[in-house]
Amino acid sequence: MKVAIDQILNRTKMRLLLTQTTHADAYLEKLINEAATHHIGGLDNFVVSCETLDIDCLKARLPINAVDLICYSFPDATGCSGCCIDCMNPHNPNATCSCPNWFVADRNILTEFCGSGVSAGLSSNFFDVQNGYIVFPSSVTQPTVKVWYRGLNIDEDGIAILDESWERGLSAYAAWQYAIAHFKSYASEQRKLWQMEWTAQRERIRGLALQRDAILHKPEVSAIARAILMNPMVMTNRNG
Repeated sequence: MKVAIDQILNRTKMRLLLTQTTHADAYLEKLINEAATHHIGGLDNFVVSCETLDIDCLKARLPINAVDLICYSFPDATGCSGCCIDCMNPHNPNATCSCPNWFVADRNILTEFCGSGVSAGLSSNFFDVQNGYIVFPSSVTQPTVKVWYRGLNIDEDGIAILDESWERGLSAYAAWQYAIAHFKSYASEQRKLWQMEWTAQRERIRGLALQRDAILHKPEVSAIARAILMNPMVMTNRNG
């Protein structure tokens, strides 16, 4: 079950004996969000999303919360992006477009995107991402691109979507960090206890996420295991 950040904030303030004031609320909320987005690192931190992006100067800027780009396609009904060799051949106007429907990331391929020559990469379904942008070949004529990406699970304000099972850990992290900044008000033993609690809860959160993921994908894992047992050659098939 998902919870609002206010619920975790209230628990943190109870730890720190700050329930009678709001002067530290903004900082504590920042600490809670910091732990959720940058320090948990569990599977539940990420979701797969789909968006249509504008292409400007042969670049499309990825959403700010994107971590991994899974694939993209051009939303044009014809499927033509202008990037295949047939589309680029001015001497053969009757050529049939062979633009792929889907493009996937492959960092092992080097392509000539900006030169005048035509590289083999322009007719293949791979691409690369540079500093948060998809960079397209100069032959692409489409104004938009539809992308599927894995990104941080955040709301429209950039605040992490919080799971109820994270409450204890996130409040411990926020209390620990706040106490470090105000060390004269909190004993070193208490600061250490909050640090230890956060560390233990972080590993528990990661473990629960892995457990849920394993249950969700159990049928696929079982199918792969059965295929290997029935045909051991599958294990050595690098093209499968």
